[in-house]
Amino acid sequence: MRPAVKEPFSPAPQQNSFPMHLKSLLLLVSVTALASLPSSASAQSVSLQLLSYSSAYQVHGKVDNGITSREADVFATLQHLSAISWTPAQAGDPATLDLFCVELGQLAPLSATSYTLLPLASADSAPNDTFETIAGVGAAGIGGLRAQNLSLLYGYEFSSGYTPLSLSALNQAAFQLAVWKLSHDDNFNHVDVLAGSYFSASNNAALISATNALLDGVVANAGNFSAMSLNVLHSDTGQDYILPTLVYTPIPEPSTYAAILGALVLGVVTFRRRQSGVA
Repeated sequence: MRPAVKEPFSPAPQQNSFPMHLKSLLLLVSVTALASLPSSASAQSVSLQLLSYSSAYQVHGKVDNGITSREADVFATLQHLSAISWTPAQAGDPATLDLFCVELGQLAPLSATSYTLLPLASADSAPNDTFETIAGVGAAGIGGLRAQNLSLLYGYEFSSGYTPLSLSALNQAAFQLAVWKLSHDDNFNHVDVLAGSYFSASNNAALISATNALLDGVVANAGNFSAMSLNVLHSDTGQDYILPTLVYTPIPEPSTYAAILGALVLGVVTFRRRQSGVA
């Protein structure tokens, strides 16, 4: 009997787990969406007006770079603001904001004032007053190192969420004083509000003690908490305000969507090429 001859093994064509018509449709939708995105978009903005502020503590602030100095009485407090309108508007936009300010030489918005949402490093950007100039804050803003220190300060104090109203009036003022310290000092190792290129003096020993305890705590507990994601609401004519993303999440820029869609298109094309190479 003639032995049976086995036919050479020929693997069955691999079935495409992602149907061709769906891949083509996905590619078409991605490219169409990518093409429909605007090439640029205006920055997000909000109209703010001061409603009230918590109990204010008067302190004597001074900026001194060893050559020039400026000093003035300032009031450390938490400010309560009306967010009259956001542009572009989206569901869930906060109508009121409880925020701490960055600048020393600007005033709160007593009437409706337009603010632009920017990265925190751009806080206190041009035009600068003499406080910022003496402190070494340039036209571009406080910069990355000061922004990083502020993110750590917020992450330490508000490790369970941004809840400034839960602080006592004294601790709200101490936090504001710490914000001014870290946003104006040019020595990023200073943890004493009574020393450095920016410092404050007060006859309220409890306020100074609370501020220094806060600054010391950030350093002593480094690595035990996460920095908080922050942006800034900037105005050329009013105080800049630090805005945690826990309170308001910026709308992604069109370039962000474009990058996501571009990666999606590239992934689909790569997938199709790999599939076509399967025997």
